[in-house]
Amino acid sequence: MKISLFEGLIVGRWGWAVFLADLFVGQIRWPGRFIFVIFLYSISLALASHLNDEIGLSLWIGVPSLIVIVLLLVWALKLGPLLLFYPFPPCRGGQCCSINDYAWVVGRIYGREKWGQYRYWCKCCDDEYVRRGTRFLHVLPDGTERPYLKLVGFRNWQPDTTESDTDDHEPGNG
Repeated sequence: MKISLFEGLIVGRWGWAVFLADLFVGQIRWPGRFIFVIFLYSISLALASHLNDEIGLSLWIGVPSLIVIVLLLVWALKLGPLLLFYPFPPCRGGQCCSINDYAWVVGRIYGREKWGQYRYWCKCCDDEYVRRGTRFLHVLPDGTERPYLKLVGFRNWQPDTTESDTDDHEPGNG
């Protein structure tokens, strides 16, 4: 089944509708995200007020339009680096190889758990993975993480032969 670009941009796994759902569902769990959304609304209101003063654009048109524009910019800034610099590697079964083939917890914007760490599940084989920086780790059923692939160069995944513990690569652990 082929999905058109427009359908992918709106309802695809990486689409704007999923981004908005993750953004607003996450407000329940993270007060910081609620404050961030209020900040975005404030920017939109300030820009609309400025446009009202400068060119006479009605606030009823300007505020909703600028809210959509600001949210589209944030979506592009979140999704762009993920697709350009950190592409999704193939899963261990070789069936999943793009962002559409992986799932994440609702409310986590593109699977982000904390700074530099993302958690995904392969839709085909139901394997769990963690992307920490440039490393893609396979999570075993008991919760231990095993090195799987490492991003080398630009968009090039190579087998991760590191046998060290994965916790020593977290920021702040030296």
